[in-house]
Amino acid sequence: MKLLGVFLLLFCISGCMTSSVRYTRKASQPNREKSSPNRIVSPQSSRFRRIVESYLGVPYRYGGKTRRGIDCSGLVSAVFKDAFGLEFQYSSSKMREVTTSIPAYRARVGDLVFFRGDNSGRINHVGIYMGNGRFVHASSSNGVIYSELSQEYYRNRFAGYGRVNQ
Repeated sequence: MKLLGVFLLLFCISGCMTSSVRYTRKASQPNREKSSPNRIVSPQSSRFRRIVESYLGVPYRYGGKTRRGIDCSGLVSAVFKDAFGLEFQYSSSKMREVTTSIPAYRARVGDLVFFRGDNSGRINHVGIYMGNGRFVHASSSNGVIYSELSQEYYRNRFAGYGRVNQ
């Protein structure tokens, strides 16, 4: 029960666009570390962490997809494109549909965390789980930041974890 409380998250913004989503791997972007061509990139790699953290401080912009301004699904899309060559179509709720639901005890760095920010029951926020009960997401008030899953706001809106099948 204690673990469940620690892993429950929630959304900081209800500002993610909804349209269709799917992902594909771009053939032109191999799934390899730049510094070591024989090493496969994984969410646990230091390169993945550097890519995620390179977005910290980017300002929030509804519908944004660039470092000049980004929203939650834009952040996830940009990180997974940079790290793995995966391209998502745009929407937090659709991202949920293309991930495999996983229990909290199996969550690992690089899994997605989903939230419901209103009473509609619809997924409208997504972040990237970074381990130790923390995730990175695009907050409407603070831009791209780390947040704690144990914070009341996120616990109350947590909708689940999803793993991207690469």
